[in-house]
Amino acid sequence: MAKGIRVAALCAALTVFAGTAAVVQAAPTPDSPDDLLDSIKNGPYARIGPWLGNLYEEYHEASGKGVTDKAFKTGNPLLRVSNGAVGIDAYATDAAALVI
Repeated sequence: MAKGIRVAALCAALTVFAGTAAVVQAAPTPDSPDDLLDSIKNGPYARIGPWLGNLYEEYHEASGKGVTDKAFKTGNPLLRVSNGAVGIDAYATDAAALVI
């Protein structure tokens, strides 16, 4: 009888321990935004920004599928593309930095 109680107590202890370990491991850890910011600031589209970079990639995917310049439409509702051109407002604190 004492052996049965010990086995039951051991099983209960293992269940509690395993449940606690699963909860600790399941807790999500936030990713550092530094990697994302670094890839944007130092990536291939660093001078034009992520929105125009995504538009550029979207355009090349569409042109690879045979879409003409005038028929291209972006999936980003904040960017206006008309007849294969997009208009932007560019601002800079340094006039030399504004020249692309």
